Amino acid sequence: MKKTRKYLILIGFAAILGFTFSFLKHNGYWFKLTSGLKTIKWYLYPVIILFNFFIVILIHELGHLFSFVLNKIKIRALYVLVFVLMRKENDKWKFKIYPKHIKLLGGIVVPNIGEIKTEEDFNKIRTAFSNALIAGPRTSVGYLILSIIVFILIWFLTNLNLLAALLFINAVITSLMTVLIVLTSKVNTNEIYGDYVAYDKFINDDRFALLQLIQYRSFSTIEDEETDKFLYDYLTNFYKSSTLSYHLFDLVLASNLLNFYLEDENIENSSVNRVINYYSINRLASSKNGLELAYLISAYYYKNNNAEKAFQTFKLIQVSNNKHIDEDKQLFLFKQYEHMLNLNNNEKYFSENKTMMLEELFILAPLVNVDEMIKDMSKTLTFVEYKTELYCNL
Repeated sequence: MKKTRKYLILIGFAAILGFTFSFLKHNGYWFKLTSGLKTIKWYLYPVIILFNFFIVILIHELGHLFSFVLNKIKIRALYVLVFVLMRKENDKWKFKIYPKHIKLLGGIVVPNIGEIKTEEDFNKIRTAFSNALIAGPRTSVGYLILSIIVFILIWFLTNLNLLAALLFINAVITSLMTVLIVLTSKVNTNEIYGDYVAYDKFINDDRFALLQLIQYRSFSTIEDEETDKFLYDYLTNFYKSSTLSYHLFDLVLASNLLNFYLEDENIENSSVNRVINYYSINRLASSKNGLELAYLISAYYYKNNNAEKAFQTFKLIQVSNNKHIDEDKQLFLFKQYEHMLNLNNNEKYFSENKTMMLEELFILAPLVNVDEMIKDMSKTLTFVEYKTELYCNL
C-alpha cells in the first residue's frame, strides 16, 4: 500500500512537471529564461552564486537583529561570513574582515544586554530573545516567498530576460539555502541548538534561558553592577530549589555561580555550598565540560580560608586522567588557577599565550579585550597562610 502511494506521488509529480514544462515552452517563457541565462558570462556564475549565498545569510541575520531592536535590545555585533560589524566600548561602530570566520559558513547576532534589575526585566528580555530566535527562520522563509513571487512576475510580465535570469538564480539559491536553514534550525545536540530548538528552550527551559543571558551579558559593553548582582541572586535562588546534574547547562551555570562568588567579597555562601557538596572532583576533572568547575571548587575552599582542602582538591585534579580536553587547554587552566591560589606567579605565561586565549573564543574573539582578560586572570585570591608538618625518619 505504501509503495503504491509512493508510485502515485511520483507519477503525479512527473505529470505536473511535464505539463509545466510544456506550458512554459509553448508560450515562450522557457526561451526567455534560457536566453537570459545565456547572456551571463560563465565566469560570472560563481560570483552571482556567492553573492546570493551572502544575501540569504544576511537576510536571516537581519531578521534576528531587527527583532532585537524592535524589542528595545541594543546590538553588540553582526557577523555574516567573514564580515563583522561591532560596537566597541566607546559605543562607536567598527567594520572588520576576518578570513578565518569563513569556517562559520553563516552568521550570528550578538545582543548588547543592558540593565536587568527586576524579575520583570529578566522575563522581558527572555521573551525578546525567544522572539529574536524565531524571527531568523521566519524572515528566511518570507524572503524565499518574496523572491519566487518577484521572479515569476518579472519572468511572465516583462521582457527583461537578463533580470529574470538573475532572479531565477537567486530563487534557486534562496530555495536551497532556506531548506538548509530550516533543517539546521531543528538541530538539537548537547552543545548545538538550532533556532527552532533554542526558541523552544528559551520559553520552556529555565536553565537554558538563564545560561544564555548570563553568557551574552559577559560580552555587553554596558557596565552595571546592579545587573550582575541581580543575575547572581537569581542564579542563587534558582539553585536553592532546582535539581543539580552533570548536564552541560548545570556545569556552566555552577561555574558562573562560583565565579560570581569569588569576584564579590560581599556575597554570602548561600546556595554555593549546595553546589560544592554535590559534585565529585574526580568526575569533574576527568570530564569534557567539568574541569574548570573542579578548579573553581578548589578556589572556593581557598577563599574560605581552608587552604589545606583547596590544595588537596588542586592536587586531586592533577592526578585525574582527562582524555576529552587537549593538553594545552589543560595546562592553561592549571596555570590560571595555580596563579589564583598564589602557588605561582604566571602573569608572563598569560601574556605569552594571548593567541591561544583568542583561538578558544573563536568568532567572539573580536568582542573581547584580551589585555583586560589577562588583567582579570592576573588577580589572585587573598593570601591564606598554610602550614604543614614535615616528618623525617633518621
